[in-house]
Amino acid sequence: QLNSLIQNASSIQWNILTGNGVMLNGNTQNPTYIFHTNDYARGFVKLQVIANADSPCKAAKDTIQIHLRKKPVIHSLNIPSEVCEGQPVELKANATADAYLWTITVGDGTLDNPFALNTIYNPAPSDVNKFTKGQFKAMSIGCPSAIQHFSFYINGNPEITLAPAVVQMCSNALQPVNFNALVNNGNGMIWSTNGGGNFIGDVNSPFITYVPSPNDPNQGNVKITLKVKGKPGCDDVTKDAMIFFDQPNNLVIAPVGTACANLPFLVTALGDPGNITWDFVGLGSIMPFDDRTITYFPNELDNQVIFSATLESTNSCPDVTKVLAVPLMKVPTVNAGPDQVIQAGDPVAVNANINNGNMVGWFTSGDGTFLQPNQAATIYQHGFADQMNGGVQLTVRAVNVCGMSEDNMMVLIRSNSDDPGDQDSTDAPDDNPDLPQDSLNVNTGNQGSGGNTPQDSLGNNHNNNSADSTYQPSDTMYVSTDTSYIPPDSTCPACDTLSYNALKKENEQNNHIYHKRYITSILLPNPATSHAWLSINSDEKGSAEVKLINHIGQTIAIISAKFGNRNSLIELPIENLPSGSYYVSLKTTDGYSKTLPLIIQR
Repeated sequence: QLNSLIQNASSIQWNILTGNGVMLNGNTQNPTYIFHTNDYARGFVKLQVIANADSPCKAAKDTIQIHLRKKPVIHSLNIPSEVCEGQPVELKANATADAYLWTITVGDGTLDNPFALNTIYNPAPSDVNKFTKGQFKAMSIGCPSAIQHFSFYINGNPEITLAPAVVQMCSNALQPVNFNALVNNGNGMIWSTNGGGNFIGDVNSPFITYVPSPNDPNQGNVKITLKVKGKPGCDDVTKDAMIFFDQPNNLVIAPVGTACANLPFLVTALGDPGNITWDFVGLGSIMPFDDRTITYFPNELDNQVIFSATLESTNSCPDVTKVLAVPLMKVPTVNAGPDQVIQAGDPVAVNANINNGNMVGWFTSGDGTFLQPNQAATIYQHGFADQMNGGVQLTVRAVNVCGMSEDNMMVLIRSNSDDPGDQDSTDAPDDNPDLPQDSLNVNTGNQGSGGNTPQDSLGNNHNNNSADSTYQPSDTMYVSTDTSYIPPDSTCPACDTLSYNALKKENEQNNHIYHKRYITSILLPNPATSHAWLSINSDEKGSAEVKLINHIGQTIAIISAKFGNRNSLIELPIENLPSGSYYVSLKTTDGYSKTLPLIIQR
């Protein structure tokens, strides 16, 4: 239908310039053109209208071209029916039209280019496990649009939750383990393992039981794997659970050094880390020393103490308890025997009763000699001074690592004269020589024979046959029991004919001194931890130089000290020294020297 506006025309004529159709009512203002199929192939028709006028006016002409549009056609859509989350969706169309439009009617994602023949849809997280719907429209001007609807399902990736995810198991207590799986978006599953054990149950179900093999602990851990097949468009997913095998807890308890009945001693626990709980069966008491060591303070009635330590496990293995019975070593007990009365010249048979003594020694306050001074039973032959004094005191000492004990006996020596009183009292010496002291300043006078009660360096009285409670050696003991003698300047020329007083007077005139010097030294404690002392016990006052020497012979410290005629303690500066072996050199001004080894243990 052609609509034209023509005025002042006497006649109208429509002509077909390009076209194969038919013009109806071609001499009217609004004719109708019927298209031919060739017109559609050509794509356009060109028509002309002529308006004739009366003379003298000329005719008017106009031309119109009609373009023909093809009808929109959608041949097919290429869209997947299922996709996986997180993946873009390709939307493809096979269509003929002038323009195209993609529209999403159900879904929260976005289109890259909604006007293209082919485009991409980007799903939103909210689209997962849902249908996404839309339409595709093909359009041409002047033609009705072609529309086709579509939809696709967005599958979620498989999700697996395993319980338990980690199992700790003691290697000597293997147990079956039940595993449960919570699976989402799966399309089938199967269980597997790298261990040597077996599964009980359906390996394609969410529930399974694994029975470990005895060889599993050898590889340290076992992996239990669940594989879940993904839905269309999604990949398969695996999840692992682990079984770790712990080794049984190790614990050993032992005393540190020798356990003495008279001294506190340490008991320590060695082994795996963890809290230690201690218990004991004994009459004493305990005190923590550090996190794995205790100090036991014995009771005098203790003969044996039973310790138990429980290690609190830090893994899947049970707590472990160890029990240790510790016999206590007693301080030596000594009985020198009864006092004796002998005739001048007779030997003295002594037989001491000693218990728990590792070392035994006999000592005399006089000038006699012992046949075997380190035997409990021996013979003493008195000397000239013994006879002149009318007697001598004999001391026996027993030592072990826990301490020292001593006892005295008196030997009265009768003259060979029928009447002991015939001897002139002026022949007796002016006074008895000082009785020696041991390294702990215990006087060796016999209480039963009129001597003073023995006292230690703290002034405590000690009866015979009792251990010296101030003697506190460590489990490793280095003790110097040597006695240093100052010999006489000359030998006695006529001891068999001169009386004692005459010999004494002659020697005093010649500045001859007949006596022996008594001095001992000991390190306390040894080994040492934070403090150490050198104990000097002497029967005379004196001065000394003390050197502290390291293991390569370098002098670390020099101490000038004085000591009295009893026990003296010299503190050694070891606070800042590392653990190791050292030596302590003692040299007195009158010639006594001794080198003692010292161990420092931090």
